[in-house]
Amino acid sequence: MKGVTLTFFHKLRAHLADFGERLQTKTGKRFHLGLLIVSFLGFGASLYHVHAYVVERERIAFLYANRDSYVLVQTYKEIERLIDALGAYVFRDPSEGASRAEMMLRFELLVSRVPLLSEGEIGKRLSAIPGVSQVAQELNDSLGGMEQMLEQLEEGDSPNYQAIRWELQRHRDTLFALSRNLLLSSEPRGEVTPTASEQALAVWQFVPLVLTGSVLVLLSIRRFRGYPTPPVKPRPRELRQFAKTNKDLSYQATHDTLTGLLNRSELERRLQRVYLSAQTQGDEGALLFLDLDRFKVINDSCGHLAGDQLLRQIGALLRGRVRKRDTLARFGGDQFVALLEHCPLPKALRVTEDILEAVREFRFIWKGRTFSMGISIGVAPVTIGSESPEAVLIAADRVCYEAKSAGRNCVRVYAGHLPVSRWDNNQIRWLKRIKQGLANNHFRLFSQSIRPLKPTQGENWRRDYYEIFLRLEDEEGGLTEPEAFFSTAERYNLMPALDRWVIRRTFDWLCNNPRYLESLGVCFINLSADTVIDAKFRDFIRSLLKHTHLPAHKFCFEVAEETAMANLGAAIDLIQFLNKMGCYFALDDFGSGMSTFSYLKLLPVDFIKIDGGLVKDIAGDSVDRTLVHAINEVSQAMGKRTIAKYVETKAVLDELRPIGVDFMQGYAVAEPRPLEHRRVSPALVVS
Repeated sequence: MKGVTLTFFHKLRAHLADFGERLQTKTGKRFHLGLLIVSFLGFGASLYHVHAYVVERERIAFLYANRDSYVLVQTYKEIERLIDALGAYVFRDPSEGASRAEMMLRFELLVSRVPLLSEGEIGKRLSAIPGVSQVAQELNDSLGGMEQMLEQLEEGDSPNYQAIRWELQRHRDTLFALSRNLLLSSEPRGEVTPTASEQALAVWQFVPLVLTGSVLVLLSIRRFRGYPTPPVKPRPRELRQFAKTNKDLSYQATHDTLTGLLNRSELERRLQRVYLSAQTQGDEGALLFLDLDRFKVINDSCGHLAGDQLLRQIGALLRGRVRKRDTLARFGGDQFVALLEHCPLPKALRVTEDILEAVREFRFIWKGRTFSMGISIGVAPVTIGSESPEAVLIAADRVCYEAKSAGRNCVRVYAGHLPVSRWDNNQIRWLKRIKQGLANNHFRLFSQSIRPLKPTQGENWRRDYYEIFLRLEDEEGGLTEPEAFFSTAERYNLMPALDRWVIRRTFDWLCNNPRYLESLGVCFINLSADTVIDAKFRDFIRSLLKHTHLPAHKFCFEVAEETAMANLGAAIDLIQFLNKMGCYFALDDFGSGMSTFSYLKLLPVDFIKIDGGLVKDIAGDSVDRTLVHAINEVSQAMGKRTIAKYVETKAVLDELRPIGVDFMQGYAVAEPRPLEHRRVSPALVVS
């Protein structure tokens, strides 16, 4: 055996030597060059092939190691494809394959993928992740009721398309958030274990590379030193989409959707950082509180579209008057805040003068009408002597209010060496308590019964009626009436958060106590002015009704007459939306403002709650009695039911009986008590 091997190598060496001698001739050199080029090209092709194979193996290994997240990714991608097919069909886009068959095919693919979220080995692991089981069940339920809607969907059916699209987008966003968090925060859940055939295939991938490299070595033209495969980062198209979507979500979380400026929460975060820098390093900064003058005039006379356009233009104007490193945010409504870092007070005052001059020269043009603008500015320094970020914000707000009182379109500076007033301390204290109450659920719900004054036809009107009230619990367990902190909440734009907390907690309580839901006639919930003009409130109510499955006709939302009149367009839109969802709507404190009965024709409300200031003195004041009688007659003539508030005594009750109001509310009927202490019993007619 040894002799045969030696003979083979001797012959091979002889042939190579002969081949080398032949290459020394002119023809041999040409052949050598051609063979070199072919070998070099073959080596390059083999190297590229091996590189592609390694990259593919890396990608497969990455997807396998993160296969749990990949299942979520593919599910929300299927939802996106269904949304695209749905839009193409409804709006007839031939380039996107606009056909019912394409739309239904995408729907069936999505339905077939949903079970993977809860079945099999991956489904078991996904079920252990908080939120996955819930979204899988909700998505399955939504798809169950969506098939018939898709079959009935016609071209150009925009309302149903929007409803289906919104539902799908909600599930898509939830799945994306879950998959992103799982992918970016969890450890790999396994590794690829190749089979024997795969291992053999992997070896054969390198054969062409070895052969072509050997030829190059034998030709003695270039010694093969090895071409290592460049490091491969597993960034498939899904990861690039993750990065883009994550950037979009981060932007939406920190920016105002109308103006593109930073929002209030991001401003408070940056103010906290600047305050800490001032306390630890002695840096100086300034907070500018800017309030537009005459904005309400333009908003009321030209409409909300004009007001929105004005806010965008003012935001762009202000952005050009502060440094890039400074923070400019929309605080709420027509108020803006600029946080100037590393900016002593004299320099900050120069910035305010520049802003004042720019706004004075600005002209807003809307449909041929030209408006001049003004702005009131309050300046509060951020120094080592500042008490807290909240104190700085309140101080700037306070001096801005003084600037408005001094004639508007001017600047007032907070004197940092002066002690904070009792009013400021009170505002700071309530602001902290409200935020802590929302974060730690220190609020409590109370309810006050509303009883019918006379028998009415239909069993539904004999059920339990009550209004929800809010109380704030302190550290000692005492309860605070909302009148004590509502002014602070309104001033610092916390009323929408309080309204949503009340609504969400009321819905949760009814979901957890279904026996109370059966006896419920209507539950009345108050809404603030900020909520009336909040465009996102509709999505909140729609989502809440969808998730809780509570009947919408069990709820009546109410706003004060003054609020409705001040935001008439937004109030009408909100009432129409809630009526479409199936909810009732009530106009509260009617008779307290300067509105007339003609407004009732514009507001499609179901209940009129007569102002308690008129009702409580009805027994001794003939004018109040006449006004209550007139409000009741006109309201009932329009088909609206009336509720008399502040029924505190039997004398008031006796006066209301001949007037004929439908319902009563007050301490003579029932006192407010904790919602969890309600009894399951239909409301009785007051005798």
